[in-house]
Amino acid sequence: MSELDVLRTASAIAASISFIGSAIIIFSYLKFGGNIRLLICLSVADIVSDVVSLVSLAIESGETTACKAVAFLITWVDLVPIFWSASISASLFITIFMSYKFGKKGDAYFRYYFVFSWGVPLIIGIIGLAKDEYGDAESVHCWVKDDGLRLLYFYLPLWIVVLVNTVVYALIIREYKKVVVQHHGPVNSSSSLHRLHLYPAVLVFAWLPGTINRILQATGDPPFAFSVLHVLFGRSLGLFNAIVYGTDPMQALHPRLASWMKCKRHVAEPSTEPTEMTAQQASLEREFSDDGPVAIPETTDATCSYSPPTASAEKPPTDNSFIEVSLSPAATGD
Repeated sequence: MSELDVLRTASAIAASISFIGSAIIIFSYLKFGGNIRLLICLSVADIVSDVVSLVSLAIESGETTACKAVAFLITWVDLVPIFWSASISASLFITIFMSYKFGKKGDAYFRYYFVFSWGVPLIIGIIGLAKDEYGDAESVHCWVKDDGLRLLYFYLPLWIVVLVNTVVYALIIREYKKVVVQHHGPVNSSSSLHRLHLYPAVLVFAWLPGTINRILQATGDPPFAFSVLHVLFGRSLGLFNAIVYGTDPMQALHPRLASWMKCKRHVAEPSTEPTEMTAQQASLEREFSDDGPVAIPETTDATCSYSPPTASAEKPPTDNSFIEVSLSPAATGD
């Protein structure tokens, strides 16, 4: 078996597993419901990318129309999941830092995320098509012919998104810790909070081997092992997204962040009611507790209230389940 055959086989296996992982996520969320449009769109984008990758293996490299068309599609659809991850981070940022001021959650801008995530990669792909940059890439499939331009058309947008996502999630984590430390003391260990670190790390994990390989290709002749890792990790992005986002569903994290920030707004002002402060502490702790977020219903607006444990309780549960955080309608809001 030649090196090219090994790469094609690795690409087919990785894309197939990635396809299955994304499909399971979509099926699970459609079956059990939830406000997770952005996550479904991310999974759909991963599936489209996997399908195009599998189809491209059947297209013979060369200066043919079919080869150029496949190269254009690969440039377009491989960027789409990356831009959807940016849309998810933008939605979280808006929900946390802007919704309690302007009355809109991040998912209210879904149409803009859709245009951004599919439109910007499409423009990048069209530029390459118009400049006749596609054809025989001497690789697994047809793509950008010039090694240096591959970095420009794909890897530059990729790492810009990685940088933006990292900054956004760093701000989210810092804001959460600041509120908890200010009103509750040291931050407790939280698996959900720790998983926030994984969201921007997905793209790094999937595309760092490919980035190194492409840089080495542009400057010399890299070892074959780098090409294998490039194909295996890059084509498994859908699987990695399914593992990281799917094990901590966005509908359990995202819709409740606006309520969390509304509670933050209430406790940020001096108050003579200690119960509201206690409710904020309980809400923050339970929101990112290891047991998962509390079941908070959708409301038009909210105030935080706290129901202390009754005196008849024999002993307080260890999981803080005696804390009940309720969001009661107040005036106007979302």
